[in-house]
Amino acid sequence: LSYIAYHKDIVPRLKRASKAKIKISHYDNAKQDFLNFVLKQYVDNGIKELDDKRLSKLIESKYNSLNDGKQVLGSIGEIRSTFIGFQKHL
Repeated sequence: LSYIAYHKDIVPRLKRASKAKIKISHYDNAKQDFLNFVLKQYVDNGIKELDDKRLSKLIESKYNSLNDGKQVLGSIGEIRSTFIGFQKHL
């Protein structure tokens, strides 16, 4: 697989998540806390956690309800934008 991917070494999820944590520091504390939670889910459970369809489940898992998550993080559009935007750092 390494050869097929243009001779690049395979980067483990934990290493990708650690690099992304450093790069997401420009988000406010609440968003950063949520993104760190998402990164932990990604490391523990794999790439499926980064699927846009999982966003509401992730919010509910972290904040117990979608409404509680919206109160902390902002509108669904803003949360979705943050969720998708940080993934470029992985």
